[in-house]
Amino acid sequence: MRRASGYEEASALLARPDPLAALDGEPALLESISKTFGESLTPYQVTERIVADVRSSGDTAIRRYSSLISHIDLDALEVPRSSMVDAAASMAPGLLEAVTLAAARIKAFHEQCMVRTGVQFIDEQLGRVVLPLERVGLYVPGGRFSYPSSVLMSAIPARVAGVHEVIIATPPGAGGAVAPATLAACEIV
Repeated sequence: MRRASGYEEASALLARPDPLAALDGEPALLESISKTFGESLTPYQVTERIVADVRSSGDTAIRRYSSLISHIDLDALEVPRSSMVDAAASMAPGLLEAVTLAAARIKAFHEQCMVRTGVQFIDEQLGRVVLPLERVGLYVPGGRFSYPSSVLMSAIPARVAGVHEVIIATPPGAGGAVAPATLAACEIV
């Protein structure tokens, strides 16, 4: 991760034309890439390779890269609904109440923001209309830490907007399982 000190450095980092190019000079990352892939590659080349491989080999490539990069062998890529139900049922009561309350508040907020019909004009030139997609894919950070709030803050607005199918992708933890709090949040939404 790159850290910036001060406005000038942060501005330069944000203004760079290719975010991956900034990582080309990170010795620890380049060493890790070389060790993992058996050759010297830039972060951009790694990304291109993985995307092309997933496009051509699908789930097989995802499993292969999970094993290669994260050292996690996945039996399945989809978490069964029963795991989400079980995670919510086993969540500490106080935490379950807090996540449920947060979900209700997020939903209420987004319902108030909804455009009911047609276009809502903010002024003469600026307006908005809500056109829900049939399906959305959402990424929820995971791995070493659990981010149930990311589930709530991304899935609830999609549901309120009328999206029929919400697919959430999250990396598993070291044991290959998704964090229970993340699964519980998925069940709540």
